Order: sequence, then structure tokens, then C-alpha cells
Amino acid sequence: TFGNVVLEAMASGLPVIAVNSGGVKDNVKNGYNGLMCPPRDATSLAGAIIKLAEDKQFIESLAANAREHAATKSWSYIFDQLVSDYSSVLENSQTKLSQTA
Repeated sequence: TFGNVVLEAMASGLPVIAVNSGGVKDNVKNGYNGLMCPPRDATSLAGAIIKLAEDKQFIESLAANAREHAATKSWSYIFDQLVSDYSSVLENSQTKLSQTA
């Protein structure tokens, strides 16, 4: 998967517990904006659930970091970055061309 459901949960400020596999790995940073568990590890999953159930401050920290991360994955942010990157390449090319002329 591409991890879109995870990004939607993050954008909503929901705590994310995910399996360390697929596109999820690109979005969830264990202990920062969610919790990761190894595939097929029920004990790890249970531990992550208990950790969230017992620590409201940790949930709030994960949620804030998750919302921040999800905002960087919006189409407008991605396009802004793309335009910025293209502009930088053009500026560097123009500088190099004027130096060689």
C-alpha cells in the first residue's frame, strides 16, 4: 500500500499504530508520529495499544507530530516543493551559463 489511510488518520490527529511494511514505513516514524510493530507480532501490537491507552500526553505528542507530517504530504505542498525545485534548477543553470559566456 501507499499508506494513504495512515496519512488520513494522521491528518485527523488520530494516533497511528501500524505494521512496519509497505508505504506505511515512509510515513510513520516510530515514537515520533506513530508506533510501528513488526508484522505478525501480536505481543508488540498489544504493547503499543497499552502504551497509548496509558499515556494521554504521548498520544497528544504523536498526534501533533502526525498532523505536521501529514501537512507535508498535501498536493499543494508537494506542488509548491516541485515548483521551488524547478526554479532552483533554472536559477543554477542561468548562473552557470552566464559564467561560461
